[in-house]
Amino acid sequence: MRIGNAELRVFARPYHTAEWGVSTMAPDVMITSLEVRNFRSLVNTRVDFSPQPVTVFVGKTGVGKSNIIGALRMVRRVITTGALVMSDLEGYLSRVGKQPVASMISFRVTLQGQSSQGAFAITVGRRRGEGVIVVEEQGEVQNPRSRYAYTVRDGKLTTQGFALPSEAETTVSRARGRFCALPSIAMYTPHFSWMHEFLSQMKFYRFSPKEIRSVQPQQSWNWPVLFEDGCNLLDILRVLKENDPERYQTLLEHLSDYYNTPIQDIRITEKDSYLRAQVWYGDFGLNLEQESDGFLCLLAIQIALWQAIWMALHQGKCPLIAIEHPEQYVQIKNLFALGEHIVGASGSAQIVLTTHSPDLLNAFHPECVRIVSRDAFGTQVSPLSPEVVAAVLKKQLQLGEWLTQGF
Repeated sequence: MRIGNAELRVFARPYHTAEWGVSTMAPDVMITSLEVRNFRSLVNTRVDFSPQPVTVFVGKTGVGKSNIIGALRMVRRVITTGALVMSDLEGYLSRVGKQPVASMISFRVTLQGQSSQGAFAITVGRRRGEGVIVVEEQGEVQNPRSRYAYTVRDGKLTTQGFALPSEAETTVSRARGRFCALPSIAMYTPHFSWMHEFLSQMKFYRFSPKEIRSVQPQQSWNWPVLFEDGCNLLDILRVLKENDPERYQTLLEHLSDYYNTPIQDIRITEKDSYLRAQVWYGDFGLNLEQESDGFLCLLAIQIALWQAIWMALHQGKCPLIAIEHPEQYVQIKNLFALGEHIVGASGSAQIVLTTHSPDLLNAFHPECVRIVSRDAFGTQVSPLSPEVVAAVLKKQLQLGEWLTQGF
């Protein structure tokens, strides 16, 4: 599983100017490509992510945009939970008619770090008498001086460039394919720790106004993580107010700009271990659950972006954030500004989006866009044509116009 002789890039350098919807800095670690076989519509699909820290997937309904996000989510789940998460393997397999095209699913992710590049590949399948197991797993890290690699096949671990203590090898062999080996290897050697940290902490969001409106219990931990549907949003907002008042004020300013109405504060109260909030417009307070669906989703996206910035600045972590259809429920007039705020946060985290919105798309550089289509061979992904990129850069065409014309 060679990565090749690709030139290493250091991401702590400026990118394009923000005029074209691109952050002037990029996160320290980014996914550069994803290869998937036999996962839903991704029969044999390669996704080359944008060299910019934002990648926006566009395409018609049903072509497989959400399946790309789902593949990344499954990589995280297999790493953190093991092959048991795919116990219903049949439900994930690509199919022709009612028949699965294969009995195994594979994922391969390549990453670029500050001074290293790496790759992680895993194949999951069903074996008689063993259920769903990790059939094969490979990892590789390469820098200008060294190369480190490992392979786990049929429960047997082999390494190149480094050695593991006997207890680590015993742990991997005893797992017999039920669990991914990367967490154990990262625990004993720093060469793979950055890869494990990045892949295991990817964040995926599809916010639900219904869940945000629900009564939210106060969590017991000091640094909660925003859930995928936003159902613990108030806990995160409470942490933001207490620990980062400057960015909390920025959040209020963004919300005020969206609605041309000054928002003074979002007051959070606790009663019987449950949290409630009121949005204060001057002397008038409105219960958060009475706010519109669009307001709640904009608030959730802003908090997700803040949490990524906080993790990068204070915890040294650079997560990936994937948001499916951030335009959902949001007023059209607010979408371009939302895109600009997403670009602003992409200097701290790689951000992946799916969208149908021309107005949101106008906020991004054409290099950020990936076209998702589907044919008889499954989902295919490609960048914009050089002609479209040139026309957008020359301001002869807007990305939203290109999208509405049916590309």
